[in-house]
Amino acid sequence: MRIHKVHIIAEGLSEKAYFTELSKLCRELGIPVLFETYSCGTNTPREVKRQWSKAQTKRDKKINEEVWAVLDYDCFKRGKPKTASFAFTKGQLYFFIMNFEDFLVNHLSPTELLNWKNICIRSNHFSSPMHGDDVVKKIQAVIPGYSKGNLPFSIDTDCLNSLNSNKGNFHICPGVSDFINVYLAFLKQKSII
Repeated sequence: MRIHKVHIIAEGLSEKAYFTELSKLCRELGIPVLFETYSCGTNTPREVKRQWSKAQTKRDKKINEEVWAVLDYDCFKRGKPKTASFAFTKGQLYFFIMNFEDFLVNHLSPTELLNWKNICIRSNHFSSPMHGDDVVKKIQAVIPGYSKGNLPFSIDTDCLNSLNSNKGNFHICPGVSDFINVYLAFLKQKSII
């Protein structure tokens, strides 16, 4: 059976750890999907484009492998850079809510998601996003043991089903995340959830 590979351009180690776990789950379930992550370390158009080009070179065009750029929205909310700088992604640019951690917390229970929302509201996160160190420090209240590049829980069908259920709870954790819809549609199409 041919493996469907999705090349993901993302900022850092946490995203790489997440998609590595997801690939592992697919293997365990016997689903021929593999996620290959390219860490760009930043949201700058130049570095994202460099990683985009690398992924485009490695992808097999004959079997329609996909390339997605999935970035934190916080930098764009602050006005740097502009999304128009990423036209080279041809519609394959997606955003986590404000950052990867906002996306990750959507894999937890509605109660934990609500706890994160309250922390975010007190920190004014949705209008003036917290920076990485603050997010990591504050998310410890919801995901004890979390650190960049280290997922303190496994990505399994239960947490993916929670992500699917929480999709309807964006009023609990508001923000931009077209990625969640695209991602969930892909997971359903491939029978991962």
